[in-house]
Amino acid sequence: MKMNVKPIPTQSERVNEIRSLTADIVNKEILPNERTLWAWRDDRRYTEADIEESKALRQRIQDKVREAGLWAPHLPAEYGGAELSFLEHAYMNEVLAYVQGGAALFGIVAPNSGNQTILVKYGTEEQKKKWLIPLIEGKMQS
Repeated sequence: MKMNVKPIPTQSERVNEIRSLTADIVNKEILPNERTLWAWRDDRRYTEADIEESKALRQRIQDKVREAGLWAPHLPAEYGGAELSFLEHAYMNEVLAYVQGGAALFGIVAPNSGNQTILVKYGTEEQKKKWLIPLIEGKMQS
């Protein structure tokens, strides 16, 4: 069922924009594809082609999230993040909670997001190159 998100009159234009953009991706990209997106996690047996299709779909959605400027909301822009405030991020999470695995498609998944935040703040340049960048790019999991 499609998610219906309306502006919250008491919130800023930015919060409402984030909610709306997030809901658009949820409605157009995630909800219609939930079975395919998470096929590899299901108990049923899937072919290698099904699993590859699932990975490719997740990547396409993550690319759309990046294009919308919503990727990794907890990270500063210099690291490819959306640099959202705590409140903006909270309202994004409210929308993402509507779908299975939504946060992962927006670059927010524990322990990666917590480790990214620590590396941004305290990591050496060498540590950032070795661990932070691959975590942000999704090439590594912590």
